[in-house]
Amino acid sequence: MARSEYSIRMDFKNTIKQADKLESLSGKLERIAENDLVNTRSNLSYNWKGDNAAAYMKKVQIVEGDISSIAKNLSKTSDVLREIAQKTYEAEMRALERARRRNY
Repeated sequence: MARSEYSIRMDFKNTIKQADKLESLSGKLERIAENDLVNTRSNLSYNWKGDNAAAYMKKVQIVEGDISSIAKNLSKTSDVLREIAQKTYEAEMRALERARRRNY
């Protein structure tokens, strides 16, 4: 059975909303990696010296890179989600229009 125009529009709107949430999370993670972890690393390196401190700093840098990578992947995912949603919306609306024009 064909989908209604309303359900097509609502699915599109909900998908875009989810993509926006992913984009927002991406930004938050990026800020954590760029600001919070950098500040934490800076404070730790100032206050903690020794072999264990250096090893811990390397681990913090790895986590910082991982979080940044996750943030970039979330951003890319949100872009792809928007693109797929747009193409799906357009295809479903074309199909709906064809169904409306059809004569039986």
